[in-house]
Amino acid sequence: MPLPSRRKMAHSGRMGAVAKTLEEKLTAAFKPAHLELENESYQHAVPEGAESHFRAVIVSAVFAGVSRIERQRQVLAAIDHELKNGVHAFTMRALTPEEWQAGQDRGFSRQHAWVARRPIASLKPAFRANRFEL
Repeated sequence: MPLPSRRKMAHSGRMGAVAKTLEEKLTAAFKPAHLELENESYQHAVPEGAESHFRAVIVSAVFAGVSRIERQRQVLAAIDHELKNGVHAFTMRALTPEEWQAGQDRGFSRQHAWVARRPIASLKPAFRANRFEL
């Protein structure tokens, strides 16, 4: 099954200047087969139209043979300027095309792309009190 086409997302249906810059930098650095970029700022206590919280899925052959932590370092290095100038949070999944395809074959949905979820009861009580989820 071929990779899905690249798609870009923004909550408002349009991409702002920061989102466009992030997309351009990620595309230039990783030549992704698939890229999802979502502005999640609307979910936080920020002014309307803010571009401070983003979530991304980056599928690129560049990540082959590279550890997860090194992939994240590479992505963060590519968008370093934006992280120092207004982007407060950037959540990502950096995958190879093979990892992405394997996830699609298992019914890997966008909601499940972010975190391998465990029952909240399996966490330490102090973490449950703060509502951290893994």
